[in-house]
Amino acid sequence: MFRRKPKKQPSRTSETSQAQEDPPDTEPTQPRLTFVFVVNEVQVLHKYAYSKYDLWNNCIPPDFPFGYTRENPGTVFRFHNGSVFPAPEYVWAPQKLGERRGHVGFYKRPVVDQGGYIHREFVPLKDYSTRSVFDCGPFLPCIFAHADVTCEYLQSNESPRNRWFALEFKHRGDGVSEVTFNGGKKYVAGKNASWVGPLVPRVFENPELPCVEQSRGLGGDLGVILGLMALAEPPGQQDDAFRYHWNHYRWMGQMRERPSELYRHAYLRSCVRTDRACRVIA
Repeated sequence: MFRRKPKKQPSRTSETSQAQEDPPDTEPTQPRLTFVFVVNEVQVLHKYAYSKYDLWNNCIPPDFPFGYTRENPGTVFRFHNGSVFPAPEYVWAPQKLGERRGHVGFYKRPVVDQGGYIHREFVPLKDYSTRSVFDCGPFLPCIFAHADVTCEYLQSNESPRNRWFALEFKHRGDGVSEVTFNGGKKYVAGKNASWVGPLVPRVFENPELPCVEQSRGLGGDLGVILGLMALAEPPGQQDDAFRYHWNHYRWMGQMRERPSELYRHAYLRSCVRTDRACRVIA
């Protein structure tokens, strides 16, 4: 959070005495955090695009791997204490030739064996979390799974990795909305959140206006938030969210409305070195 700079107070001792100098601006108090992540876009096979429906007859994505086809890999980015920038030393690559599941990792320096062949060993990082985030149109603007649906059968997983969840928000009581998957509310906490519309669909706007307090930010499930950021960009341009619109704990894409269409997908894989969550301050 940021503290406001106090106003300068006049001296009460004499007209010639000078006012005390203002204290220096306070630095934002955020947790020290470093992690790398990648967001990939996937495509649904046409014959499975309308094969699944929920209880309200909304079309939902397939929950089996063979329902998906080509994947558009994104750039690996690093988040470091609020700064977001590409991490060229890391790549997203399949673990083995022909295997669908991929990993974020790095290649060791090339080694030449006795036969003159060059070998480059790929070292995968340990995964911290994986989320599959989908935009299913205006009536179901965001659902997500705690798994990689391109290589896992959701129904074969244990809870909570065995199903889709609708976007919900936990209200902390201080105007901060925390993304959650069970037991939350269907609308954000607070009013006048600059990220409602460009980042989170307007259907989640607080209906109790103007009686609620000012919104003070978005937090909670980091993977889902990164997926929402990627889906705020046009198809095939998910990297722009992290190159231009998210930095220093702020979402800066406020001038554009979030695009919405059936089956926009963001598959996230992140590798972190801590279990703390990240926050986007509004």
